[in-house]
Amino acid sequence: MTKRDGIDSAKAISGYPDLSIFKVLPDGSTKVLPLELKSAKGKMSPTQEMWAQKIGTKLARSVEEAVALIQEFWDK
Repeated sequence: MTKRDGIDSAKAISGYPDLSIFKVLPDGSTKVLPLELKSAKGKMSPTQEMWAQKIGTKLARSVEEAVALIQEFWDK
């Protein structure tokens, strides 16, 4: 953990999704897939839920599900 400007950086990003996939489109714009990885019974914390609502986080409960979500995102 590091501190910058009196803020604990680990707390500043608490709840942010585990993985972010970026795709640059032909027009130069960028799309992002925020992805949270959980076990079959894992639950998102309140801060993870907050991030999910703000940025559209997708939830994957297996490697296969994560791959399918990434493939769907990439093919669009």
